[in-house]
Amino acid sequence: MLKKLKTSWTYHNIPFRLFIEIVNTGKTELLGGLDYNEAWLQIIKDNAEATDNHQFNFYTKTFLKKSALAAKYLVEKASLLMIAIKKDELVINDLRSRGYKIDITSDKKYLDSINDGLRRVTNLTTKIGLANSQMEEIVAMAESIKRKSADDLIAELNAGLGWAVDTNLTLAAFNAHVKIVEKKNRANGRD
Repeated sequence: MLKKLKTSWTYHNIPFRLFIEIVNTGKTELLGGLDYNEAWLQIIKDNAEATDNHQFNFYTKTFLKKSALAAKYLVEKASLLMIAIKKDELVINDLRSRGYKIDITSDKKYLDSINDGLRRVTNLTTKIGLANSQMEEIVAMAESIKRKSADDLIAELNAGLGWAVDTNLTLAAFNAHVKIVEKKNRANGRD
C-alpha cells in the first residue's frame, strides 16, 4: 500500500521524480540552492516515516549512544591515568561519583583501585564496539533494500486511484493523491 510522503516547506514543491531520485541516490546537489545537509536529513526522516522504515532513527540513537560511551571512556580513562601520576582529590571525587572505588588509605590499595578502575573502563570499549556493529548492520540493511523508482510509485498510485496521474507531478500533488487512495482503501475496509 502506498504511504503518504511527509512534506516540509523546503522541498514539497519539487518534482516528485526529483524527490525520489534524491531519496534513492543521496545526490542532494540536485536540490539547487537549498541547505543540503538540512534538506537531506529531512528527506531521510520523512522517507523513513512514510515507509515505516525507522532505520535512520535507530542509527541516530545508536550513534548518540556510541558517542556518549566514547566520551565517558575518554574522560574516565584520562582521569584514572591522571591520578596514577599524581593524587588529585578533585579527580578522585569525580571518579567516586561515577562509581569508581578509589581507596587512598595506602599506596598499595591506591594502585590496586586504579588498576581495577582501568579494567572497568576497558569494558566500555566492548559496549562501544557493540554499538559500532549495530550501526554497520543498519547501514548494510539500508543498502540491501530495493528502492522503488518514481515510475513504480506512480504506477502504484495510478492503480490505487483507478486513473492515471500526470507523470510530472510535484511531491505535494503526489501526497494529495495518496490521501485519496488511503481514503478509498478505508472506505473499502482496507488499511
